[in-house]
Amino acid sequence: MKLFLSVNLNLFCNQRLVRIQKQCALLLLLIVCSIQVHATHTWTGAVNKDWSNAGNWNPASLPNSSDFVKIPNVANDPELITGDIFTISGLEIGIGGSLKININAQLSIVGAIGNGMLNEGEIINFGSIIIGFPNAINGIGIYNKGILLNRKNGKIQIDQCNDAAIFCDHGDIDNFGKIEIGNFSNISGEGIHTLRSTVSNYENAEITIDRTSNIALRNDTESEIRNFGKILIGSKDDTGAFGINNNGRFNNYSTGQIQIDRVSMNAIKNDSAEPFNNTGQIKIGGLTNAGQVGIANSSDFNNLIGEIKIDRVGLGVNNRSE
Repeated sequence: MKLFLSVNLNLFCNQRLVRIQKQCALLLLLIVCSIQVHATHTWTGAVNKDWSNAGNWNPASLPNSSDFVKIPNVANDPELITGDIFTISGLEIGIGGSLKININAQLSIVGAIGNGMLNEGEIINFGSIIIGFPNAINGIGIYNKGILLNRKNGKIQIDQCNDAAIFCDHGDIDNFGKIEIGNFSNISGEGIHTLRSTVSNYENAEITIDRTSNIALRNDTESEIRNFGKILIGSKDDTGAFGINNNGRFNNYSTGQIQIDRVSMNAIKNDSAEPFNNTGQIKIGGLTNAGQVGIANSSDFNNLIGEIKIDRVGLGVNNRSE
């Protein structure tokens, strides 16, 4: 009986050891797979500026939809040439780094576990940047702390972010092309949020914002919005409580057009210590309902030689002092 118990006990221990070894092997395999899924590709520019040359990357292969890409400050800055189409899972451009996307080239960022893009350097876009479609971004679409230059014919499309589509923090955006936010799917934060930054939307350029959760365009402390082109808010779908929430400097110039529809509270809420100046056109409620108040102002709102039309709101202007 003692021998029988000893044999069975040894057999039990051996079986348990085998199970533990199998579990450890499986865990190690999962860790390895996880590392591969979230692999980082770093640009070196060792050969030339061509994104599609594997010799310019570390490791020496082209990044794909499961790879996070880092672009540091190097001699040869990467370029996507005409016809290039690439998809990655995230992008970080370091201080002094630069990325150029040429005409008819496309860079897509999908399924990021954090922010889709962090830019501390420079992005020059003549082609297409598509973020959050078809797979969502778990953080901010573009976190811009550098220079984002969207040239004529350039397109930036952002959908399905669990935070702001664009957060511009001590950075600058110059738009000569099109920026489309929430065109297909919801944005869980603001469409554009500026903090100590400048966003310039030039003549013939266009920014459209739809499907945001609360604020379409939030211009915060020590920031400036300079509009010479078109800003369309809520032209396709709801944008939450506020169209424009201004706490910085806002200038809508003579060629500038702002159209706001489909908000639930204030089309424009102006609480800034600096003036909101209009010499262009502002249309509120031109398509459909535009909230409780067209313009809720507690600061200086200067309609100089501009035109303001307000329809389909509960109250056109609420001008109050605080």
